[in-house]
Amino acid sequence: MSQGKTNPIVQLTQALSAVGKASSGKATAVFLQLKPGHQPPVLEVRCGDWVKAYPLLKPRLSLGRDPGCDIVIDSPLISGHHATLEWKGRRGRLRDENSTNKMYKRGRKILETPLRHGDRVSLAPPDKQYAATLRFLAPPPWPLQALQIAAWMTGGVLGLIIAAIAWEVSRVPAVRPLPVGEAGPIRVLAADGTEIGPGDRPPRTELNRLEDFGPWLPKAVMASEDRWFYWHPGVDPLGTLRAIVTNVRSGELREGGSTITQQLARNLLGRSYVGTGDTAGRKWREMAAAIKLSLTYSKDDILRHYLNRVYLGNGAYGFQDGALLYFGKPARDLTLSEAAALVGALPAPNRLNPFRNKTLNLEYRNRVLNRMVELGMVSAAEGERARRSILQLNERARTDLQGSIAPYFYGRVLDELYALEELLAEEGGLIVETGLNLSLQKAATQALQQTLAREGTAADISQGAIAVVGDKGQILALVGGADYTQSQFDRATQARRQPGSTFKIFAYGARSE
Repeated sequence: MSQGKTNPIVQLTQALSAVGKASSGKATAVFLQLKPGHQPPVLEVRCGDWVKAYPLLKPRLSLGRDPGCDIVIDSPLISGHHATLEWKGRRGRLRDENSTNKMYKRGRKILETPLRHGDRVSLAPPDKQYAATLRFLAPPPWPLQALQIAAWMTGGVLGLIIAAIAWEVSRVPAVRPLPVGEAGPIRVLAADGTEIGPGDRPPRTELNRLEDFGPWLPKAVMASEDRWFYWHPGVDPLGTLRAIVTNVRSGELREGGSTITQQLARNLLGRSYVGTGDTAGRKWREMAAAIKLSLTYSKDDILRHYLNRVYLGNGAYGFQDGALLYFGKPARDLTLSEAAALVGALPAPNRLNPFRNKTLNLEYRNRVLNRMVELGMVSAAEGERARRSILQLNERARTDLQGSIAPYFYGRVLDELYALEELLAEEGGLIVETGLNLSLQKAATQALQQTLAREGTAADISQGAIAVVGDKGQILALVGGADYTQSQFDRATQARRQPGSTFKIFAYGARSE
């Protein structure tokens, strides 16, 4: 079997070592026994136009003009024994031996200095013509070099990112005092401009202390939205990276990775600075705004502002207003189940609030409770009791809201809006113009109720639906059931029934024309 070529330096080292062992009498030098494939450090000596590299085959070497030195430097500025070099591994140390012209490093006179790869030392003042310049060369193994290069590149990229973030943060509008929130309800207008959604809500109530929100709401919000809220600077790097990986794998935007601070920034500066498009630029500005909020306010202040300003559907801003609306009690008195139900509506308050869809809200409530148990915020027994508890809603407020004009039609508009532009729908603050004719809507509602009251019992029918469509496809009236407060199921758009022979009359009518 043929063997590879052996490094000449290694051959020389092994030969010198063998000679030292075989010689009789006292040894005058100690040579290193290098492992095959290992390179010793090299000392490069430059004096005028003369340059020579010396492999360091001994752990201690003398430098000077004396022919007996290990490294002879023939220069009038160099003393007989000018300096001594010791090394181990990839580190060295150079010591002056009371020379006449001393040693210099970076222009300063020195008596002793450590040496690392690439370090330069001048024997005699460096501005002199015959001064000798030493360069210590001890490069690390290639895996370590690759690791160092990767670290430098990573540091450079991080430096550029930090500089870019700092520049973007400087462009964020002032956040003290806090701007007025830009998220809000979705206003749905009839053809004549009348709003057909929930009516005006009482003035907003803001709480001045975080403790006023009770024991459960802050925990539920952090469990659902931002578990590391108190540990990051407004942006969660791991959460952002996880969202990027998820979105790249799926090929679409499935996960936002927004922290509580980012959500507050979007709420306050969504249209004036952050933007509403589903783009990387919008996410970048949202992160910058969140960092500026973190630099301006304490964590408790940010959480309190979030709890006071987040939109919860049906015109309710903040958890105090949401608790009063949906449960008829202040935030501090909410049970664990009620607090989790309100937090469960956060991803899409116009669609997930307990008045709009109680079943879906309960599903999201249970997700919040499970997350709180996983994070140790509540015990497993507390979480199970909360999941089993019955959610008692504020029925009076619910009746008042659902007694608004065309509740089935309003719900249908929200469903279609979420299907078309989910991100915009979740943020709210939109105005939707429709072709609903209020006179026809009122007539259709009365017709269905009167028909069911007059003929429903005899025909064993308790529900019905009416839809009136204009010649351009616009919905002029829509009634999805007898009483929205009793059933939110829209029989005009959600029921799947076989029409049978019902449509024959339309075919016959068209033929008769």
